[in-house]
This record gives sequence, structure tokens and C-alpha cells, in this order.
Amino acid sequence: MDYREGSPDDFAFEASVQHPHGHRLQISSFRQSALSRVLWYASFVLTCGLSWCLRAWKPYPVIRRTHEACPLQDAEILVFFHESGKYFEEVPFKICVSAEEILTCVIHQHVRYVYSHADQTFHVPHVEDKVSSVLDSAPVSAQQRARQQAWFGSNVMDIKVPGIFMLLYKEVLTPFYAFQLFAIILWYFENYYYYAGCIFVISVASAILSLIETRNNLINLRRIATMHTTVNVVISPIADDGTYQTARVDAAELVPGDVIEVPADGSMFPCDAVLIAGTCLVNESMLTGESVPVLKMTIARRDGDYHPETDALHTLNGGTQVVQLRTRRVLARVTRTGFATKKGALVLDILYATDLRFRFYTDALRFVFFLIVLGLCGFVYSATIQSLSGVPASAIIIKTLDLLVLIVPPALPAAMTVGTLTAMGRLKKRNDVICTSPPRVNVGGKIKVCCFDK
Repeated sequence: MDYREGSPDDFAFEASVQHPHGHRLQISSFRQSALSRVLWYASFVLTCGLSWCLRAWKPYPVIRRTHEACPLQDAEILVFFHESGKYFEEVPFKICVSAEEILTCVIHQHVRYVYSHADQTFHVPHVEDKVSSVLDSAPVSAQQRARQQAWFGSNVMDIKVPGIFMLLYKEVLTPFYAFQLFAIILWYFENYYYYAGCIFVISVASAILSLIETRNNLINLRRIATMHTTVNVVISPIADDGTYQTARVDAAELVPGDVIEVPADGSMFPCDAVLIAGTCLVNESMLTGESVPVLKMTIARRDGDYHPETDALHTLNGGTQVVQLRTRRVLARVTRTGFATKKGALVLDILYATDLRFRFYTDALRFVFFLIVLGLCGFVYSATIQSLSGVPASAIIIKTLDLLVLIVPPALPAAMTVGTLTAMGRLKKRNDVICTSPPRVNVGGKIKVCCFDK
């Protein structure tokens, strides 16, 4: 953080946080004043919605003009910037109140960030325990459970599928489709009713088909990520003879620190946990692709902290399948839940894929930009010649705009969408492969070599 002199609460909040996947995010706080709110709605009415399009295309410059930087306690939104500068996202901000304490937290891309008043920045909550304390785990009390749920959330991976209108809004509100709408209106004034109608029908049909395919893929991903099961949670201290009491609870209520019995029915494991008693055989093919089951053993007592990465042989990951119990009793201590698990990280990688820039896209944008420049040159030349020839101004405007429309093909977005949908349909039909990011299909078409470690 880089605060100026004085109390941090007196100035705009800025912080740098570490994302669980390794990259850093810059957080800034903003609020909207009453005057800027009125001006924003007035601009929306006066421009017939064009200001809303500008916010969708260039959101941060618009936010800087409609909002003002403010202290964290006064913030309405928090803006997350990726360290690469390729994207940002605004997140509504609110203070979470639990039964035990008031937490200042925000959820960005399903990752919970909790504000630390000591460090005056946000952190991703995580559990760091000594191996000895892990092996000597005691049952989680009701007070501890409430606090853990406030900090870590529920053990669920709830992927919200946007509605049809929201997906259509995101699909259509792009510069390409705005240019296409402009071309259709222009052709209508030139009495090209049939051509304009055909382009309109094709564009609407391609946009609807694209959003239906995207929505179906998101629904399939939610089905894969969602898990409904119950587990036995240890609710009493383990006696010297190894006896203890358990209670059957919904896996969604698990929190880090819970001690659970590893199920022997071959069901999917609901969270990440470390083995503290017993040995079992686990199928990790869903996460690693390894077809051979892996033997998981109790972690040995030692000095130092437990780390899921270095202690992989003692860690059960959510989404894996327990094939066989090698001992009569197998107990595990919950370490990660929800999207913080290894399976959750895999789901997040699919939902929020890294913004990749390939030469294919760069060259395509350069080509479109060249066509726009060429069209503008023709626009100026045609307008000049016609004005010198005494052509009426209304005719000059329509003819020159028509030239600009013909240089950049208005049907290009529809054609690209149809081609992408065809490829996605083949992937789904022949190989049962789903794609939640249609633009990446074009990148797949440029791949020449695939390398695997299996």
C-alpha cells in the first residue's frame, strides 16, 4: 500500500493483494456522488443509451468520471486490476456481519478477501497449522464454526448462471454489433429493406444461438462443480481407546478444522483434508488425469507447518474418489473448502481463463483497423467531391456513410459467430468437450502441436 501522511481512513483506499493462483491484484475504492449520478442518468437519456455502451467498452475511464476515489468505509464499489493491466472488474462492496464479529470482506471471482485492520489491506483467509496441532485436533465448537463460516464461507461451489437477457446483453453490446446496428439503420433509410432485414435476422439468430450454447456449457460446468453429500463429523474428543462420537451433517456446512470420517462408499470427497488416522486408496483422475489410484497415508508427527503441496501424500483433495479404506478407521482434518480447494481452483481456471493475446487476434484487429482507415479516407474524398458537385447535404451524408459501411463488412460478427458455433457443436457432439469461452475456439484452430505429460 502507498498511503500519504495521515490516517489511511482520510484518503482513497488502494491495496495490492495476492491472488491464490499467484498473480497480484490492485484494489481501489470508489463511490458515486449525487451530482455524478444525476449527470450519468442525464447522459444516458440525452445520448439514447450511447453512454451505457461506452461504459461497457471502456468501463474504467467512465468510472473515473462518474465516481470518485474514497476511503474504504465509504466505498460503494471496489475495482480490481490485474497486474498485467489487461482487465479489471468492479465489485459491489459491503461489510459482512456474522454472529461473532463484523468482517470487512469482498468476494471477487468467487475468492473471498478479508480486510486486516492491522495491515490495512486485504488477505485471502487460509489455515496455517503445525503438524502437531493437526494431529491433536479437537472438535470444532459452535462458536468456532460460526467464526470459520464467516471467514471462509460455506463448502459449496455455487456457479451462478446468468439469465438469458444478461447473456444477450454481453453478447450484443460490443463495437461490432453496434456498428452492425448502425449499418442496418442506414440501409433502412436507403430503402434496402430486404437486405437490412436479412442481416438483422442473421445477426439476432447468431447471437441467440451463441448465448444458448454458452448458457448450456455453464450449466454443465455447474453440474460438475456442485456436490451434494453428507459426512460424519467427529463431535467429541477421541478417547485413548480410539472411540469417539460423530454426527451426520451436510458437507456444505464443513469448515476448516472439522475432523471427519473418510467415507468408504466410493463417493466423491467433498473438501481438501489431511489424513490424521488411517490409510486409504484414492482415485485422483478427475484432477490429475492419473488412472492409477494413489495411496494416502497418515501424516507423521514432526516440527513445522503442514503444507498441502509438499504433503500431497497425506492430503485428500475435493473431487477425488476414495476407492478403498486400508484401515478400519480413517480420519481426516478439513483444511480447505469451496473454491479454495484444488477442484475449486480448477473450476476457477475454467470460469476465468487467463486473457491470452495471440498474433492471430492482433493481426485481425490490425486488418479491421486498416479497413476503417481506408473507409474514412474514402468517406472524406467522396464527401469532398460530392460537395463540390453541388449534391445536397442529406444525400452526401447517406452516400458517404454507405461507403464506410461497405468497407467494413457488417455481417462479419454474424459470420464469425456461426463459424464458432459450428466448431463448438462438433466438439460437443464428437468428443463431449464443452467450451465456456467461444473466442478460444479460434485459437484452437491455430494449434499445430499438443504435448502431454501422460
